[in-house]
Amino acid sequence: MTPWYWRWKKWQLDKTRFKDHELIDQPVAFIYFVMANDPDPLRTIEKFKKDLPQQYKLQVYNDNRNCVQEFVFVLNLKPGVSPAFQDACQTIGQKFHQNLIFEVPMSSKNVENGPVLQDIWHEKYIDMDTRNLIDI
Repeated sequence: MTPWYWRWKKWQLDKTRFKDHELIDQPVAFIYFVMANDPDPLRTIEKFKKDLPQQYKLQVYNDNRNCVQEFVFVLNLKPGVSPAFQDACQTIGQKFHQNLIFEVPMSSKNVENGPVLQDIWHEKYIDMDTRNLIDI
């Protein structure tokens, strides 16, 4: 690559970027991840919401439950029937529809205590410019 390419790329992307008033970045859904043993999962979700786009905070978007879906994934360290998971679902269900709350089992073994599954993301990251998976 030539030395000027990265400066040109930044300039080009900045010039062709949409403006806030165009509402092109309107979210269609939010996905929140919380731990099952989180003492206050609703407070954790509120912390996530503080970083939303300014237009969303100002309610420029049509902010109703039918327009922007909000999904909650509860990371459960003890898959199966877990009191922590049940409590988290009950608490989260106060503000979110039960059909939009999902369990994510966080066990490294399969249900029948088989071999440990390989973690494909261990010591890797994605280079966002080239969209390549890179070993660390």
